[in-house]
Amino acid sequence: MLKNGDRLRLTQSAVVLENLISQFLFNKAAEGKPEAKEPAK
Repeated sequence: MLKNGDRLRLTQSAVVLENLISQFLFNKAAEGKPEAKEPAK
């Protein structure tokens, strides 16, 4: 736990919830699609 006068040297930027949601939805959509097949010649 931090005490008076303590400092944080390394911090991480906040996670953007919208990016997490869009990444999740994109991955779920990709899982649901059948694999692309080459068109018949």
